[in-house]
Amino acid sequence: MINKILKCGFLSILISCCISGTIAQTTLILQPGATAGKDALIHSYSTLVNTNFGNEVEIPSLAWTINGTLYVERSFIKFDLTSIPASSTILTAYLSLYAVDVNDPIGQHSSMSGPNNGWIERVTASWDESTITWNNQPAVTLQNHVELPASGSPSQNYIGDVTQLTQDILNASVNYGFRLKLDNESYYRRLNFYSSDCSIPSKRPKLVVTYCAAPPATISFSGSPNVCGGDSVILNASTGAGYTYQWNANGIVIPGATSVSYAARTSGLYTVNVTNASGCTGFSAGVNIMVGNQFTVVLQPGSATGKDAFVDDYSTFSDLNFGSSVNLLAWAWTAGGIPYVTRSFLEFNLSAIPPNSIILSAQLSLYGEGQHSTLSGSNEGLIERVIAPWDESTVTWNNQPPSTTQNSVLLPASTSVAQDYTDIDVTNLINDMLPGNNFGWIFVQVIMLIQRNDPN
Repeated sequence: MINKILKCGFLSILISCCISGTIAQTTLILQPGATAGKDALIHSYSTLVNTNFGNEVEIPSLAWTINGTLYVERSFIKFDLTSIPASSTILTAYLSLYAVDVNDPIGQHSSMSGPNNGWIERVTASWDESTITWNNQPAVTLQNHVELPASGSPSQNYIGDVTQLTQDILNASVNYGFRLKLDNESYYRRLNFYSSDCSIPSKRPKLVVTYCAAPPATISFSGSPNVCGGDSVILNASTGAGYTYQWNANGIVIPGATSVSYAARTSGLYTVNVTNASGCTGFSAGVNIMVGNQFTVVLQPGSATGKDAFVDDYSTFSDLNFGSSVNLLAWAWTAGGIPYVTRSFLEFNLSAIPPNSIILSAQLSLYGEGQHSTLSGSNEGLIERVIAPWDESTVTWNNQPPSTTQNSVLLPASTSVAQDYTDIDVTNLINDMLPGNNFGWIFVQVIMLIQRNDPN
């Protein structure tokens, strides 16, 4: 029996993805008050490590002493960024922090014992303004943290460029805000700013974000996204008129690929940058195109590696195994005037086909022994896919596995008693079997005798 399988090997494929399409530049100004603002300080002094300071008018970063004992204060702040679409590119983001005045009980900036420079860091875990303390403070990352330089005066206001930190928050799809912390937490050093609980609106922390946003668009394909060598996948960036494009493969710019479409002829991760007339650029997600090599697998096993058997419902045969027969039988006949039915099972080892292969064609050939019969009418039948495991040495009529008629293949009535059935198209059946669903086929509803390929 010959099973010819033409295919292409592919590792992965994404049918579509989202890109930034119609791009508009927007500026968002956030300077919330006590109700909408979320900020708090935490205190390391032994009697205050479990105390919440979510309603203070200050958000300091400091290292000081109480009765000669060192303590540290850090602050957390979060702005509501939910109005920024997830697909946005952050162009600029600036955090303004306003120094407290001389009458504040904590005090103004101080570099009494050395530089009081600090950091704005991205928080990576959840926290609550009304419950956060020193002992339950959330984790942070130092990636892309922003320095707050040492103060030049006790009342210096700060504007920190937090563009990349804000983009990192957007890319992470979760916003836990920022932490303010001294670089060197040795006494006596202090940065001290007003919080959102300050009664003077202009003194509250302010975040100004300018971003490019766009409703999601799709990269569409012209033809199949799964191709063999010599073919191409046409990638189309579905955006409006008036934009410029730059296609990239594996993060590298493709020279000259600046139209709305691109013909991908090699495997790679393709992206496109879309820019509007104002120079605002949106970046696409990646689409993985795989261009494979076409080759043929021929399977024609003998008795040692082949797997086939017939089953018979005749009363004395229904529990018998016929896994070593040289024939594959599929018929309805009589014995002593009693009707009985025979079916056959056949399974090829498809492990030589790489996972996620594209089956271009598959043909099955069966060779007649010379006993096909149409004595009572047409002997056409079906090849159906088996959907449960079976064993060549134990399968019987009474324990035969189930099958499905999905994509079943018709075996037409024979025209001669010794007719061979060659190049039967089983492409869809093979595709249904891959990956991991290969339990072979069953031959049913046909009065024919097929010679197996077992040796002598």
